[in-house]
Amino acid sequence: IYKQMPFEEITEEEYNKLQTEVRLLKDRYGQLDRERLALSQKHQTVRSLVTELPRSQNNSTRVEEIQRLINSSNHELSECTGRLQDLEHHRQEQSAALATVQAQLGILEQSITRKEALVEELRQYIDSSICPVCGHDHTSVDTLLSRLSSSVRVTSPQLTRLLEDRQRVENEILECDLQIHIVSSTIGKLQETMKLLGEEQDQLNAEMRTFRQSVVALGFSWPEDGTLAFERSKQ
Repeated sequence: IYKQMPFEEITEEEYNKLQTEVRLLKDRYGQLDRERLALSQKHQTVRSLVTELPRSQNNSTRVEEIQRLINSSNHELSECTGRLQDLEHHRQEQSAALATVQAQLGILEQSITRKEALVEELRQYIDSSICPVCGHDHTSVDTLLSRLSSSVRVTSPQLTRLLEDRQRVENEILECDLQIHIVSSTIGKLQETMKLLGEEQDQLNAEMRTFRQSVVALGFSWPEDGTLAFERSKQ
């Protein structure tokens, strides 16, 4: 308008008005230029998020998978812990049983020792082949003394049973120790696996949280449904 009008026809009022309009247009241009720059930066951010979207979605899937593994490991850990408690309780019972058997064997062995001592004491009073208890003739003194000594050492059914019980209990204790070692090792491995899974889950959750905050910072909503959230992010 200014160029089309002869200069001498422009009044001072019109000239001031044109200057005001030019100044407003320049301000508007500066504002638009700043908005363009902000939109360009936002566009770059969106492009970056679009690039990160598949990775973040994979992270979400992996987090769900890790949670299932942690739940499964927790269940297995609970079963192993219960099994370990049962084994330790059973071992305590077998240890008590072994102590009882050992005590009974001790009493029986003391009885045999006393009988052997009695036989030794009787030796000095035996001067014939006739048994002073039953009257049987053993043909010689040595035969009689040998028979008395062997009768003391004859293994009784009670001694046999106690020896078998001791062997059985000792074997059960050894088996318990082996199973306790195996279960304890399994528990340790499960705990280490769960620790590593938890650390990986925390790291992935932190990355997903950063991605979600970046999306929200751009003015987009983030639904609770993870699948829906990623579909909207794609759009």
